[in-house]
Amino acid sequence: MEDDHMNRMTFFKKLTGKTARDLVLELAEITSVKTACF
Repeated sequence: MEDDHMNRMTFFKKLTGKTARDLVLELAEITSVKTACF
């Protein structure tokens, strides 16, 4: 399971040039911006 997780992380990193943490942080930013707008 852990191995599969690492493979997915590597895949995303190759795909986007970002780590999963970067994506999570971006998502949190987008969410907070949307929340601020409402």
